[in-house]
Amino acid sequence: AISAVYGFDAEFKERIYQAYQGLFGLIIEDIVGLGITTGDFDTKNPDTVAALLMSIYLGGSSLYSPEGGIWFDAEKITAFVMDGIRKKDCA
Repeated sequence: AISAVYGFDAEFKERIYQAYQGLFGLIIEDIVGLGITTGDFDTKNPDTVAALLMSIYLGGSSLYSPEGGIWFDAEKITAFVMDGIRKKDCA
């Protein structure tokens, strides 16, 4: 899959890019942007955070355990990422 996405087929790469733009926008605006606005997230670059969220989710959810199950479920991935961008209280 990675070879196909990063291969020489420009039309295929454009289709993949377009397929994920809606999700990318949703993550930036409705998740990261909202978290920044409410003060729950401490990040200066929502685009980078959104790209990392997508990469971690897509990569993590594509790994399979030796038993054939998904190695990292969405809940574990989300908890890991959210802990990293959640604003820390400075006491």
